[in-house]
Amino acid sequence: MTRNKTEPSYTPATAEDIAAERRKQAQARIDMLKRYSAEIERLETKVAEEQAENRRLDAQNERMRAALMAAEGYGSTAGEIADRGRTLDEKG
Repeated sequence: MTRNKTEPSYTPATAEDIAAERRKQAQARIDMLKRYSAEIERLETKVAEEQAENRRLDAQNERMRAALMAAEGYGSTAGEIADRGRTLDEKG
């Protein structure tokens, strides 16, 4: 089986074939970006929820610290105790 040297060994792509392939690749990139965007939104929501939980826990810790300090006689009001606790935190 010999091949005629004038016949190409491949089928040349037409302009329509090239355009269709480019559209297919562009759509694949668009779909990928949409998936990435959805994942980013999901992660941003998760981060916001975790930050809200951290703020809630920080407030709970402040209240517990104030109650503990009050029980140990370190202050007369919860506000003073919380302020003193924050001052201690700032000093390290």
